[in-house]
Amino acid sequence: MFQPGSWQGIQLYVGARRSGLGFGQLRGLCTAWEFAFSAPEAYLIEDGRLTRPLTGVTLSGNGPATPAGVDAVGPDLAFTQALCGKEDQWVARTEASPRGAP
Repeated sequence: MFQPGSWQGIQLYVGARRSGLGFGQLRGLCTAWEFAFSAPEAYLIEDGRLTRPLTGVTLSGNGPATPAGVDAVGPDLAFTQALCGKEDQWVARTEASPRGAP
């Protein structure tokens, strides 16, 4: 399980050659360990710097495999218990909230 880290602000992006960063109330679909979420606010990271805002961003991946790609965690990481589903098909899940928008 992730723990809050010591990485601060721009340190989270340094070393990222080309990546993306998404924020906001992510809305999407979770099924069979796969997820796809739209990010209402997102930025391109190039050579360790936030360079420009992005639109139409979708974050997707495999729930159990995705944490293996996490390189850094900020000090303000927090977890919330929530439910995911529809009608009478609800499943408990844990939601992590990352560092706020730049």
